[in-house]
Amino acid sequence: MELTDLQLSQVMRNASQRQRANCLEALNAAMRTYGIDNLPRTAAFLAQLAHESGELRWMEEIWGPTAAQKRYEPPSSLAKRLGNSESGDGKRYKGRGPIQVTGRFNYRKYGDLLGLDLEANPDQAATPDIGFATAGLYWEHNGLNELADADDFKQITKRINGGQNGAADRERFFERAKLVLAAAFPQEALAPAKDRSGKAAGISMSRAQPVRDELPRGAESIRAEEAEAAPENKKETGGGKKAAEIAAAPKRVLDARPDTMDFRDQMYVPTLVEVPTHVPLNEYHEHNVPILDQGSEGACTGFGMATVANYLLLRRRVIPDPIPVSARMFYELARRYDEWPGEDYSGSSARGAMKGWHKHGVCAEHEYPYVAGKKS
Repeated sequence: MELTDLQLSQVMRNASQRQRANCLEALNAAMRTYGIDNLPRTAAFLAQLAHESGELRWMEEIWGPTAAQKRYEPPSSLAKRLGNSESGDGKRYKGRGPIQVTGRFNYRKYGDLLGLDLEANPDQAATPDIGFATAGLYWEHNGLNELADADDFKQITKRINGGQNGAADRERFFERAKLVLAAAFPQEALAPAKDRSGKAAGISMSRAQPVRDELPRGAESIRAEEAEAAPENKKETGGGKKAAEIAAAPKRVLDARPDTMDFRDQMYVPTLVEVPTHVPLNEYHEHNVPILDQGSEGACTGFGMATVANYLLLRRRVIPDPIPVSARMFYELARRYDEWPGEDYSGSSARGAMKGWHKHGVCAEHEYPYVAGKKS
């Protein structure tokens, strides 16, 4: 099975389009090479990668150094176990790849298995081709395919992490991946699971069921219901009336007409631009959208709208604008259009904020700054 971009985006919802494009081919190559070829294996592999890499955001460890990272340096006992023997080896052989290879010993080991000199050139381990290859090697050499087949996801986490750090997040990705990939493995999704003795254990709830489209058929359903309810299709009705009597009843006159054209309405006509239903979180990270803090004030509408405006300005192709906009202005305009004297209501809505933005625009943050606790 070849993983598609759509499937990857549904499992790792916060991975940006660029990150997915950079990683998809290498990810598929690793799964082909190392036998990650059924539903439990693929779902478990994707779940662990999603957690370890922050949904493809990080391909190498962020270096501080933190107190923990300082232990990578000799002469600590951890440095000795990692094979770090020279000053600077801690940073030189920090964690790289979606399942992070760490330490001189591991760079040498996985480099030899791949026919590469990773010890001399450790930065290669952070590239998609080598990073996913080392992840696949680690998966195979630690028997994780077998654990996936045995439905032992907790033990997979332990072998990767050494414990159960982030277990809930990993499990969440695992369950999502099984749902997304169920249609690609229909026989496995419905097959009875086996316990560790090999005996059938009934239908496993851990095997995701195919997701069926249960949406109504819209106009077709309406026409079918109307045809079924038509007088000519009824033999008798309550009170003993014949179908012919009902047919003779006056028919409804549909004489309503649409509003006369008003060109002022044109400003509300949507443009022919595809608007995504979801913008991955990592898209905001890639454009360095500032993280805003409203403190304890209930001004989430203004701050949320300011984040959207900052994102749109930063990703603009012609002259991107890095100057943050005023969250306070958004909030106060939203309140103006949402609150009325004499009503027991205070607050704002996204509609009010967008209405204020449309009518008045928005100024820069330094022109109308947010001060915690200060009301306008």
